[in-house]
Amino acid sequence: MHYPFARGTDYYTFDQLEDFIFECVKYKVKRYKNKGIQYINIAASFDIETSSLYIDKESLQIETEETDNSIKFATMYIWHFCYDGYVIYGRTWQEFKRLLDSISSQLETDEKNCLIVYVHNLSYEFQYMRKHFQWDKVFSTDSRKPLYARTVQGIEFRDSLILSGLSLAMTAKQLHTYHCEKLVGDLDYSLIRNCKTPLSYQELSYCINDVLVVAYYIAEQIEEYKYITNIPLTNTGRVRKYVQNMCYGGKNNKHSNSYQTYMKTLTINSAQEYDFMKRSFMGGFTHANINYVREEVANVASMDITSDYPFQFFNLFPMSSGEKVTITNRKQFNEYIDKYCCVFYIKFNNLRQKFINENIISSSKCIELIKPIINNGRVMYADSASMVINEIDYKSITKFYSCDSMEVGTFYIYKKGFLPLPIIDSMLTLYEQKTKLKNVEGAENYILYMRSKGMLNSLYGMMVTSIIHDIIDYADDWLPIESPDIEESLNKYNNNKGRFTFYLWGCYITSYARQMLYNAILELNDDYIYSDTDSVKFKNYEKHKAYFDKCNEQIEQKLTLICEKVLHIDSERIKPVDIKGIRHVLGTWDYEGTYKRFKTLGAKRYIYETEDGIHTTVAGIGKQALKNYLINDCKEDPFVAFDDALNVPPDKSGKLVHTYIDNEMRVSITDYLGNTCTQYELSSVHLGKTSFDLSMTAEFMRLALGMKEPDFVKT
Repeated sequence: MHYPFARGTDYYTFDQLEDFIFECVKYKVKRYKNKGIQYINIAASFDIETSSLYIDKESLQIETEETDNSIKFATMYIWHFCYDGYVIYGRTWQEFKRLLDSISSQLETDEKNCLIVYVHNLSYEFQYMRKHFQWDKVFSTDSRKPLYARTVQGIEFRDSLILSGLSLAMTAKQLHTYHCEKLVGDLDYSLIRNCKTPLSYQELSYCINDVLVVAYYIAEQIEEYKYITNIPLTNTGRVRKYVQNMCYGGKNNKHSNSYQTYMKTLTINSAQEYDFMKRSFMGGFTHANINYVREEVANVASMDITSDYPFQFFNLFPMSSGEKVTITNRKQFNEYIDKYCCVFYIKFNNLRQKFINENIISSSKCIELIKPIINNGRVMYADSASMVINEIDYKSITKFYSCDSMEVGTFYIYKKGFLPLPIIDSMLTLYEQKTKLKNVEGAENYILYMRSKGMLNSLYGMMVTSIIHDIIDYADDWLPIESPDIEESLNKYNNNKGRFTFYLWGCYITSYARQMLYNAILELNDDYIYSDTDSVKFKNYEKHKAYFDKCNEQIEQKLTLICEKVLHIDSERIKPVDIKGIRHVLGTWDYEGTYKRFKTLGAKRYIYETEDGIHTTVAGIGKQALKNYLINDCKEDPFVAFDDALNVPPDKSGKLVHTYIDNEMRVSITDYLGNTCTQYELSSVHLGKTSFDLSMTAEFMRLALGMKEPDFVKT
């Protein structure tokens, strides 16, 4: 059993290393095996604080801002380490290495006996320490993004950020057994520090709380999962474990036998078929009606779909392996797309929009695009456009475009069917929990609500996880990315006895979600202004209210029928009741309110005003930073200032540029208090302030302004 934290926020300086080690090893802790390695069942965490600065090349003096004659430098000035609630800190990498040597010696760790140490955003700390240690294994999803890194000493660093899926401050709010918050504002990052810079009690508390939050979070994870070896690597892994258990959870699981049958019939039989699946996949649709771009609009209503992607689980999906067929005529084509799930190559000749308020074909998904006119990443016209799509997206495209002719190539068909009951059962359970626990008082209820909400949102991500991953190797440095053997990877996927999803399911979830959104856009017509995945913003709410009410009525009827007649489950599960007694029907349109004012500059770029003030949503900059700049620093109305060429300066944007420094640097640093010492880094990450530019592309601006030459629009 995991020992509770014994000493709260007590901490040791590095001079007290022996006392710290004694406290760490005086209790015997259990070890549990996973894949041939014994792991110590204890919560440990690690964090560093750093200073980023610019160095003048000639004088080697510190520069406050980047110049043509400066180089970037970054250095660690304090580290802090927590083991079972005991915290120790030091100021140099040499001290940290001595700490790990002592811990490894006392706990007898090695490649087969490991201590897991969690780091919130491991990729950052790893860049600093990667050349200080000899690594037994580094597992990464991308270059410079390790999920875990294990030293030959048996110290395995793991990323708690990808496990919680939340910032450190939000992770602290999820704690329910141990209480510790992320301190804010007690450490001024603009001040240059080195390893001799004295830290105040408030500054040191800030540092210590960072490792305590992570350690407390992991302690609660150990209590939940019983063994540290059971904790998944990622937040998606958490929901994967949950659903897999629903499908294969023991001999008495009523779904296990039928699930084995499902999986044996759901295979991907060639590299080309998998390539077609990948090409057919598209995410959520986010775009603006170009006729309203840069226009301030009053009284804009917003509707969004309740748990959009989970709702799409109630549609028909590919429920067989693919069969490759040859299309010889239009009648045969129509029969296939009506009867089967289909994934196929298609080429549209003389493609042109027939719905002037939106364009839905993504230029980035086209295999070939000849003489196109592009509207903020979406195709308006093209002499020809070829792509791989499924029948759901094909039917949507025909509502928004016309063409002179089309050519159909390689064509895969799949039998249609409903998703396996354990998948739907898992989704409904999480949806019920989220709905019933929302706004219920009590820390534990809040934690369960956040957990069920996070897992519900991760269900879709679990389904579209790529089958074939690039090989990311690390030796003494990051090695070139290698492509795996596709046939070998597909064979492994097909024969995986623990597999419980089919890659195409995730592809169809987003297709159905887009179709639902597209239908609303067509209904709104000239009143449509903006859409984002599961929401639409538009004028004249009362005019369109009946449409959304009718949709909601049909959705509830559809779900009830499927539950009762097909799945044979309680239909009340699709409409759980919240703490206020209000029913929330899965997949229905929900009225969010009407904005006083609204203005968009394109996808993921808009500003709106409600009763409680002005709000912004712009990809690439924090909402609060942009809002503050528009309100406090712009001399004109924020809605006027929010326009093309708006530039938020570095000291106002809150944005940081990460620059990876891979070479060794030894620099004499004088801190803000006048203390001077030599800082030596083998590798590091420089964090530099940068501006944010809201400029639109020239072509998009031209379209938005309506400055079209006579031959610009095709007829």
